[in-house]
Amino acid sequence: MAINLYARVKVKRSERKDEEATFKLSDFREALTREISQLTLGELSSESILKPLKLAVEAVLREAKRKIKGYIPKVEVEFSSQIPVGAGLGSSASLASATIAAVSHLVGLSLSKDRIYELTFIPERLIHFNPSGIDQATVIYGGVIFFRRSLKPEKLDVKAMLPIVVGDTGVRRLTGPLVQSLSGKLKRSLTARSFLDEAEKLALTAVKALRTGDLSLLGSLMDRNQELLAKLEVSHESLEKLIWAAKNAGALGAKLTGAGGGGCMIALTRPEDQAKVAEAIRKAGGKPYLVNVDHEGLKVWSREDSPSPCKSEFL
Repeated sequence: MAINLYARVKVKRSERKDEEATFKLSDFREALTREISQLTLGELSSESILKPLKLAVEAVLREAKRKIKGYIPKVEVEFSSQIPVGAGLGSSASLASATIAAVSHLVGLSLSKDRIYELTFIPERLIHFNPSGIDQATVIYGGVIFFRRSLKPEKLDVKAMLPIVVGDTGVRRLTGPLVQSLSGKLKRSLTARSFLDEAEKLALTAVKALRTGDLSLLGSLMDRNQELLAKLEVSHESLEKLIWAAKNAGALGAKLTGAGGGGCMIALTRPEDQAKVAEAIRKAGGKPYLVNVDHEGLKVWSREDSPSPCKSEFL
């Protein structure tokens, strides 16, 4: 599910003659204030964030040189984000896809969302080693996505409201090593693979619950999924604490999001309970976000357009 927390990328023509692109991070205070718990500052430094984004820009410039005759302008790229980094909310995919979209528009390269999705794998592989593609599918296409690896993402028609509270534990982790650890466990253990098989069946049932608006069923499926993730040892005591608090405050279901090991959890609530669940998460030591579904996904606008809350822009 795409939510209304945004990364923004501003791009303009550069007058510098020594580099194809220059980069600047701005307004990452919200995203970087809680990264201390499991990672050193160096692992979530400006350089570690910029390196995959540089790959994103380079991918667009290579494509532009192949397809566009004539001068390709040098670019200045500025990044900002509301999305916690290293928290399982798709921060890297949001920034990478917005970068690709914004730079491509500036240099005159028309890219479809499908092509942006493909190019976003380049920076995502640097961070996640073997990404499934679910993060960039969600932020690019928007709405609620049914994702199966190797198949085109399917955008679901969901009629019901989805009152969600995100709870940030403040525990930061690197997705790539966590994914590699789980992959090794699935190769070695029949029991672990049986948990994964059950999780896949839960996902199929969740699609039906979303299409029919059965939020009670969806909540119970989230709870069972969390039980399986805990058995696979990808949860974390900080996540369990926030999940317990949300459930005791009336959440219909709650589970971790992303690779686990810290980061964020999500709670599904009734509309009238959303604020109460958020307050319970806050009292348990988490940072709550009351969020809504973003149905549009990736958007690009130019300076003269009205800059409504979106994920990329070019100047």
